[in-house]
Amino acid sequence: RHGKHIRLVWSASIANAAGQAFSVFVLLHFPVDEPILLPVISVYTGIVLETAVLLWGYKQHVRKKLPPVTSEPLTNRAIFEFAWPLGVVQVAQRSSRPLVNMLVNRSDPNNDGFGVAVLSLVYPLAHLGYGWLNNMKAIIPTFSPNIEGIIRGQVPMGKITNFFLVCGIASFGLQVVLLWTPLKLFILERILGVPNDLAAAASFPLFLYSFIAIAVAFRSYCTSWATAIKQTRLLASSSIVRFGGVLFGGVVLPHFGASGATMGVGCLVLGFGLEACAVVYTSNAEKKRQLLILQTPSAMA
Repeated sequence: RHGKHIRLVWSASIANAAGQAFSVFVLLHFPVDEPILLPVISVYTGIVLETAVLLWGYKQHVRKKLPPVTSEPLTNRAIFEFAWPLGVVQVAQRSSRPLVNMLVNRSDPNNDGFGVAVLSLVYPLAHLGYGWLNNMKAIIPTFSPNIEGIIRGQVPMGKITNFFLVCGIASFGLQVVLLWTPLKLFILERILGVPNDLAAAASFPLFLYSFIAIAVAFRSYCTSWATAIKQTRLLASSSIVRFGGVLFGGVVLPHFGASGATMGVGCLVLGFGLEACAVVYTSNAEKKRQLLILQTPSAMA
């Protein structure tokens, strides 16, 4: 935060996405015995590369430049109250994709892992267009550290809000270019060397996945806002809503004829959408509550 090393975080995110895409490319040419392992290996490859870039960057560029601590000392209780909701969010978000893989694998009538193999292609390619929005969660705490100004929406909050809006539109536009046009088939078949049947099966799930960028933009803004005012408890319920949305989709969508990767991506779209709605609702409710507190005579004294 203090050094504003946004390029470091951005580079780590690119390493994650590139690692997932490269691992899928390699594994498609060296098939594993269990197809469900493809997305698992892909995700772990991305996490390892992202962590390595962050640790290297912190050691080389951040640790030596940290300013001395001037604020009042932290307590273990304050750290726990701030950190536990973030832990819940991470558990819920990280487990949603494996849950989708399990639902798709169980619903596969042929038990050949074809749906999971399609999902392993969809994840890294779709993530390219919106993954970088997740790294914008640090923007409000970095550039608008005044909590009262954040709540009142004062400068620079207006500029930050507009920036999030532009980035959300740009991300969805990038998804449209990547996932709505023949470019996706060119990337899958010509660049990654994916067989034609897998590429064709991934076409509609990729189209559905593009809408997740909208939900992630709202979620990223609200997460950044809640973190800046040190009210991370607002995020815990939304992550649970996402997990429940994925489960609900896995039960309901097959009754509407959805199956395979299409059902899996539909579950994710439902989970992401409900999570975004929940975090927007809780953030707005907290903002109204905080504004009422600031407008009381004791707060203004």
